[in-house]
Amino acid sequence: MSLLFHACFRDTPLNVLELRGRPAFIAHEVGAAAGYLDATDFVDRIAREWGESLEDDDDIGFLTPRELRAVHRELPDVPATDRTLVLFASGVDKTLARSHARHARPLRDFLAGVRCPALPQLRAALACR
Repeated sequence: MSLLFHACFRDTPLNVLELRGRPAFIAHEVGAAAGYLDATDFVDRIAREWGESLEDDDDIGFLTPRELRAVHRELPDVPATDRTLVLFASGVDKTLARSHARHARPLRDFLAGVRCPALPQLRAALACR
């Protein structure tokens, strides 16, 4: 696990991680950026209402204790729970498409421009900075 880059959407931080070889977003941060006053509501909605349509390890995943420790070394403000949910690219698309939060659609458009499906090229671009 490593931090690929940090983005900001409407003054809300979004950290993009490389997790299991793919870009991943911390669900709590995505919920806050989408406009949920309590981002935990977004995470709960994923579990309660949208979970059946999301595939584990394809759309969503939970950080293992080892991954969570690595995240906290780089991002100490990430909520420290034993079940930290992350969204992979398809999970971001699916959850934001279903969300009625006021910034969900603009956030989805923003993240479409931020994500890069080819991690080797993204790593190379970041290494040049």
